[in-house]
Amino acid sequence: ATISFFLFPTARTFDRAREGERRFRDYAQMATDWLWEHDRNLRFTYFFKTRGGTRTDVTKNVLGKTRREIAERIGDGEELAALNRMERLMHAGRSFTGFEYSIRTRTGEREFFRISAKPLLDMFGHIRGFRGTTQVVTGEKRREKELRDAKAAAEAGSASKSRFLAMMSHELRTPLNAIIGFSEVIASQRFGPSAMARYADYAQTIHSSGQQLLELISQLLDMSKIEAGKLELEEEDLSAGDVIEDCVTLLGERAQEAGIALTPHLPSPAPVIRAARRALRQVLIN
Repeated sequence: ATISFFLFPTARTFDRAREGERRFRDYAQMATDWLWEHDRNLRFTYFFKTRGGTRTDVTKNVLGKTRREIAERIGDGEELAALNRMERLMHAGRSFTGFEYSIRTRTGEREFFRISAKPLLDMFGHIRGFRGTTQVVTGEKRREKELRDAKAAAEAGSASKSRFLAMMSHELRTPLNAIIGFSEVIASQRFGPSAMARYADYAQTIHSSGQQLLELISQLLDMSKIEAGKLELEEEDLSAGDVIEDCVTLLGERAQEAGIALTPHLPSPAPVIRAARRALRQVLIN
């Protein structure tokens, strides 16, 4: 009875310790982290890799080695730079959480990790090593990159649409100004009732400007084709002189109002080229 009296507390203490060990191991096996310890020289003295696994082989034969020895064998400059920062924290005896770095695997891919650690102290308060966890966050980093790429693509698309609308705004105003300007001249008979031939030319310019305006509106309606990269140019054999004369006529009134002489200089005969008339006219007007 006396022996049992003294052994009972010891047995209970032993059971609690064993239960605590089982609890720790169960949690460790269910977790996605790696558990490790360093000595004061930063060599691995303990390493436990959960069953979650990773594509790297970094846990193979790491006991007794430092992270630097492993990194130098692979020769990854990015990892060595990160280790320099982490070793400075350890040598300073500082705890840290969420320290991130990446390594290059043998396949050339990068694996990303997040480390948390705290110093291990002896009874005199001196650092005798470090204990920490390493979490594989490659999937998280890849998702972050995908989100950044998607955001950049969306912003680029928005900027492209803004530039397109700014260009279209300019191109829409050009034929509208010609239509309004020449129609005002005709309506007011600025050059007298006898200048019918001149007014007829202006009417033709108004008609040409209306055609261009219709083409521009058609382009706006084809925005979906532009975004999908399926806009087809309708090429034809055309006289470069005719396209240039059209553009000079459209811009002539505005140039005159601004005091600018706008005069075409064309070879004779004007060259015949194969192009999309609408696109070529847009280029010249811009």
